[in-house]
Amino acid sequence: LREALRTQDQTRVNVIRMLLAAFEQTQEMMGKQAFELSNGADILPDRHQMLDEQAVQAIILNEVQRRRESLDLLFTGGQHGHAEMEKAEIAILERYLAG
Repeated sequence: LREALRTQDQTRVNVIRMLLAAFEQTQEMMGKQAFELSNGADILPDRHQMLDEQAVQAIILNEVQRRRESLDLLFTGGQHGHAEMEKAEIAILERYLAG
């Protein structure tokens, strides 16, 4: 994120921030599930559950899929400017999937 901010790559900054929000949301959901499974046995919900590599990959894949679906709709609707932005975001996400 710091590198993207330093180089003023706004598309990459937006993608990274979106991913961080998706990771946080997933961690919160995992914490709530763990709390519910414990039947409230004097345990507070942990919103800082650690995501394993598999969960991170699944989140990124989900975001790629969402953008691909969006891309199809944008091209059909004639919104080529927005479609190009989606393509750029997909490319960034795929770089994170590759490692």
